[in-house]
Amino acid sequence: MNKQINTHQLFGYLIFVAGVVIIALTAIVIFSFTSDTTSQGLNIAATFIMLVFASSLVGCLLGFVFGFPSYKENESNSPLERNTSFKQISDWLTKIIVGISLVQFNEIIEFFQHLVLKISESLEINPHGVTIIYCLITLFLSLGFMTGYLVTVTDIITLVANSEKRLNDLNDILKSHVSEGINSERLTEFEEQDILNEKDRKTVLNYVHDFGNDITDIELLKRLARLLFRIKEYTKSANLWNRIFRLSKLDGSTDDNELYLPKLNEAFIYSKHLKDHRRSNEILQSIKTQRPGWPAIYYNLACNYHRMLKDIQEEKVDNNKIINKFVEDINANLREAFKLDPNLYSLAIKDEELDGIDIESIFNSVNKV
Repeated sequence: MNKQINTHQLFGYLIFVAGVVIIALTAIVIFSFTSDTTSQGLNIAATFIMLVFASSLVGCLLGFVFGFPSYKENESNSPLERNTSFKQISDWLTKIIVGISLVQFNEIIEFFQHLVLKISESLEINPHGVTIIYCLITLFLSLGFMTGYLVTVTDIITLVANSEKRLNDLNDILKSHVSEGINSERLTEFEEQDILNEKDRKTVLNYVHDFGNDITDIELLKRLARLLFRIKEYTKSANLWNRIFRLSKLDGSTDDNELYLPKLNEAFIYSKHLKDHRRSNEILQSIKTQRPGWPAIYYNLACNYHRMLKDIQEEKVDNNKIINKFVEDINANLREAFKLDPNLYSLAIKDEELDGIDIESIFNSVNKV
């Protein structure tokens, strides 16, 4: 019932607006025919139409500013909060406009009168034309304001409310499934589990689809990327880790190692789960040029080469040259990793990604040197 009433009200308002526009255009056309020459008539008509457009636009902008919706602050304990910058700007503009209007009311009226007279003088029109200019500006300024205000408090407030609800729903899911304080850690295999029901999964994927490219909150992106990894949405997770890296680089607030951790996660996903070893190696090599002394790069490269080795072994490729090359790359990168950080030995000896590699011999060869 309410939906029908709103539809009828909207239809009635559109009829009213259409009627006002038709009457105004008719008045403009009739008045332009009273001009002495055709060119003057066309100038008057064009100027009046532009006045209608400009007044409507200014009125719409004012209606938007005055009608921009407010919403409750996020009361949860989550670090995820809505950006309220535009709401604050809207509040400031509203107060400024109202304040100036009250204090400078007479000056505004004088400016309006001066503007109308200047327009009428430039068009060389009679006093009746001045009256029409007053009417057009006042009418369409008011009509634009009402339209902008109504659209803002109906459609835009609905969009804001829906967006707020979706953010809160996502926040609840993240609180339940992604613990705080783990965002800078590397991805690990224990997270590979489909932990979401179908409704929550749809909520997460829809949010990423609609807002993923617009999210600038690094904290939110980290938790989303980790959750997507857990529900096996590997491509989406890799894309978000790449976005986290780019935003963190622009932010410049993290040290070099932490800055490149998202790229390690991206490389791990491409190699381990998407089987795109070439892409993964390119990512790692690009980090290596920036951080040549970081042992994690060499360790991850060794894991990548070992995955590639296992793939060709499973395919039963009989090419000793290729196999030996992978073994050499694995050994060389592990030696470099152990040389830079001997503590990696305890990780490598237990790492299933390096099964079949003689970790102890490689480590001992580094110590001998």
